[in-house]
Amino acid sequence: MLVGLLLLALCALSHAQTQCPEGYTYDAPSQACYLLSNSHSTYENAVLDCQLLGGTLPIIHNAQVQAAVVHLSYQSDPEYLWYIGLRRVSGSVFIWNDQSSVDYTSWQPNQPANGLGQNCVSNFAQSGQTGWRVGPCTDTLPYICMHIPSVTTTTSPADPNTCPSSNYTTTTGVLLSPGFSSGQNYGNNLNCQYLITVQSSYFIRFTVTAFATESCCDKLTFYNGPTVTTAQQFAAWSGVISPGIQAESSTNVATLTFITDSSVNYAGFSIQYTQTLAILPTTTAPPPPTCPQMNYTGATGAIASPGYPGLYGNEMSCTYIISVVSNMAVRLSFDMFNTEGGYDFLTLYDGVGPLAPQIIQLSGVEPNTTAFTSTQNVMRAVFTSDSTNVCPGFHATWTTVVPPTTPPPPTKYPPTSPSPQCGADFFFDPISTKSYHYDYNLLTFAQARNSCLARGADLVSIHNEQV
Repeated sequence: MLVGLLLLALCALSHAQTQCPEGYTYDAPSQACYLLSNSHSTYENAVLDCQLLGGTLPIIHNAQVQAAVVHLSYQSDPEYLWYIGLRRVSGSVFIWNDQSSVDYTSWQPNQPANGLGQNCVSNFAQSGQTGWRVGPCTDTLPYICMHIPSVTTTTSPADPNTCPSSNYTTTTGVLLSPGFSSGQNYGNNLNCQYLITVQSSYFIRFTVTAFATESCCDKLTFYNGPTVTTAQQFAAWSGVISPGIQAESSTNVATLTFITDSSVNYAGFSIQYTQTLAILPTTTAPPPPTCPQMNYTGATGAIASPGYPGLYGNEMSCTYIISVVSNMAVRLSFDMFNTEGGYDFLTLYDGVGPLAPQIIQLSGVEPNTTAFTSTQNVMRAVFTSDSTNVCPGFHATWTTVVPPTTPPPPTKYPPTSPSPQCGADFFFDPISTKSYHYDYNLLTFAQARNSCLARGADLVSIHNEQV
């Protein structure tokens, strides 16, 4: 009997190890899979990157997981700070990204700090000293992704082309996309249905643990009641959604459909549902959406309108500044755009300064293939709404690209000889009898004038045909 139990345990362990997503390494003491990323990202971008890789930032509830994270940290010298999945909610209250409470800690001395804007937690590991510290969420740090493999008694992993159970009647549970429990991307041409029923006089709250689908074409849709009707739809999710985002039914029965197209697959989703008391509406309105963070860095990431995937608010003015590495450009691709046409606008600027040229001003409905590219490494977006009518807003992903090439402006009299009076980078034009320096870089007015002044010159003044 003992031998049989031992064999069963070994088989379960081996099965779990095979369920690590590609690129992950299984750690037996913590019974989890880990992936070490040397990419430097802000906290929000690290969360999204791990989701796309089939995991989350580390959720640490015991010393075994902490030891695994520390061990991985030491493998990449000289890095010593790595994001983990813990952030401050308010004051001294912290919560894990899967919404679980903090039941284990490993803070460094004098931590957690209470400095302004210090809300995201990283793990410190250097020279034998380890522990957690809190800092700004905009810091660009490396990160570790964690995946919890599912150990079951089945002889094969969950099939990414087979829908899971369609009926759920417990007061709490987890909904998974096909293949998610085995670390596989979901399949093509799926039409899965999830029917959740809880006790009468209760509603159902859905909370994202992980979510990454093809934004245009693979969608999870929520309906009140046991049937699928457009009038009863209360939420629809696609793309990459941050952990903790919630949706709530207005009945004790909800139906979810997950429909995919014939191409492009992502990691899918893990969503926790719980029954929650039905609260009668009051005369107190919920707080309006607020502007998200202003500054964004990293090679890729996402921005969204306030309140997304819900509705944005009235009289909003939000600024987004996206910065990538120098000598590169920002490409912003929209997978959803829907604002009040002619009244609520998103304006894109090529640069951050007040004189930055406008790229485009968007309003109304745009196709999900819309994309715009800056000519420099910074793009500024400004979203404004008026005092009436709100819409779902927008969601867009930025990537780092090579700046578009722009041919130099044509000249009627190309200068051919260097100017002896002004230097080799100036050229003398015999027709206008003046010397010129040509700069083909795309600059703001202020940048161009400063460049000329630094050379002892000024922007050209044209008073005759010769100039």
